Amino acid sequence: AQQVYVREQVGFLTEFGVFPVRCPELQVLSRYQDGGLDEKTACQVRQHLMACPACEERFRTLGKLGLFWRVGLGRPKNTPCLTAEEVGTYLAGRTRSEQRERIEAHLAGCESCLHEVALFSDVGFERLSPSSPVPTRRALAEFAKLNRQHSRPPWLRRTASIALRAAAALLLATMILPITSLIRTEPDPGSPLAETGTVGPYGETAGMVTIEAVLLAELPDEGQLLVSQGSSLVRLTRQMRLILQQTLAAASSPTEERVGLLQEDVLNSGLVNSIEELSAEVTDPHILRFLVDSKCVLLKVVRMDKSDASDDLSMLVNELRQMNLIETARLIELRGGGLLCLTASL
Repeated sequence: AQQVYVREQVGFLTEFGVFPVRCPELQVLSRYQDGGLDEKTACQVRQHLMACPACEERFRTLGKLGLFWRVGLGRPKNTPCLTAEEVGTYLAGRTRSEQRERIEAHLAGCESCLHEVALFSDVGFERLSPSSPVPTRRALAEFAKLNRQHSRPPWLRRTASIALRAAAALLLATMILPITSLIRTEPDPGSPLAETGTVGPYGETAGMVTIEAVLLAELPDEGQLLVSQGSSLVRLTRQMRLILQQTLAAASSPTEERVGLLQEDVLNSGLVNSIEELSAEVTDPHILRFLVDSKCVLLKVVRMDKSDASDDLSMLVNELRQMNLIETARLIELRGGGLLCLTASL
């Protein structure tokens, strides 16, 4: 019955193309983008999109949100489904950082909520606040341009694959870097990066990235990636991101028990030793900066007085936001050990 409904929504595939009974509803387009339709129906939707500019625009407006949340935001978490109020405040960019982490962790593995958020995002796409997680039209257009190429000559597949990953990283960055938290300054000549002059641990200057810098940054050549350290770096980054998320959660409710558990997790993880070992092998200055900042954060967590850690945690959270540490960790995972140039050079 479900497939009959979908077929009625899409139209019938004939030798002359698709004869549309009526344009498909957003639920059908959302299921199509997530791979939830059978092959025949998916083909009909694709043909309809090629022939119907209005539906193509609606499909592009969905923004491929489901795909990028699953790829870029980590593994599915066993968390309760979102309420309508949570969806609304999230799309409007009005959620607190710890609440946003919980929502995105759930969206990473819940297809039902992904569809709901994608549908809501279509309604308010033109009225979003600057901090909304919905992708910008510029980023969406770049990805849609690549994704519409259904057939490519074999010699173009490798080039298209690299470009597609670049567009994916670009689109993810526009979702996870709140514009209101970025400080923009003039970039150095010949460099797309913008330094903000924020002071990181040990008095070092930590660079922060603007959306323009992400749009202009070039994807490193695959041959330049650290293949031998890639898998180790991804595992370390995943562990580090979990610790950072626990730190944000502890800062929102800094009880002695919660801080003690956080410190215990840091010590048991062995991350400090792993970072020291990997730092001796890594040559990329941007990844090295990430490792140095991560080690500094871990040491600060361990040295906190758990009976009175409220102020220390607040200061640490501010440093995390200045360094874009969580966002950088996500992009390292997405690139499989590679990294877009998100920090200023050492």
